[in-house]
Amino acid sequence: MKDLPASIINKGANLSCLDKYGNDGLWTAVLYPGPSLPLIELLIKKGENPHRKNAAGRSSADVALTKKKQAMMILLELRQ
Repeated sequence: MKDLPASIINKGANLSCLDKYGNDGLWTAVLYPGPSLPLIELLIKKGENPHRKNAAGRSSADVALTKKKQAMMILLELRQ
């Protein structure tokens, strides 16, 4: 089950979808209580921008910094 998101993404899922708050899949992957670093890396490789701001003016990178997740910050900063 944990490979399901990667499988869907690799089959061409529309990554430009946003929820009503302007959050994308990368935001959700970073915010999730047990973030998956391979999923975050895949989303970035597929073009998700960790510095894109949502409706509240916060990015996925901002959330990772708030959560103090060092590994996530390294991944997200690689895309800068």
